[in-house]
Amino acid sequence: SRLFRIIGYSCYVGDSGFLQTVGRFLSGANLSGANLSDANLSDANLSDANLSDANLSDAYLSDANLSDANLSDANLSDANLSGAYLSGANLSGANLSGAFSDVKWNGNTKWENVRGLDAAVNVPAVLRQQLGMQ
Repeated sequence: SRLFRIIGYSCYVGDSGFLQTVGRFLSGANLSGANLSDANLSDANLSDANLSDANLSDAYLSDANLSDANLSDANLSDANLSGAYLSGANLSGANLSGAFSDVKWNGNTKWENVRGLDAAVNVPAVLRQQLGMQ
């Protein structure tokens, strides 16, 4: 119910107002199983959040703080993780690619101490190579 209130509030303040006002308060939120497909969560503070089984397909998570977040079994297909901070995040069982294109990241995406990446599904080959997982 808290998520629905947050979403309702976002209709009044718009995307940028939502992120500036509410995005920083998502740290530690329990969003397990939430449908956040196509959500714009850039710069959001999702540290320590429970996003297990969440649908984050096509989500815009650029520069988001996902440190120590539980992303186990989350659908991150086609998500934009450019500049995202993933240190200590649990990606066990997470889906990192889609039918049409792979998850997006750049040199500023922080992958240090990410847990469960070896158990994630559909990790793009170029990411595996970049992280020395080959």
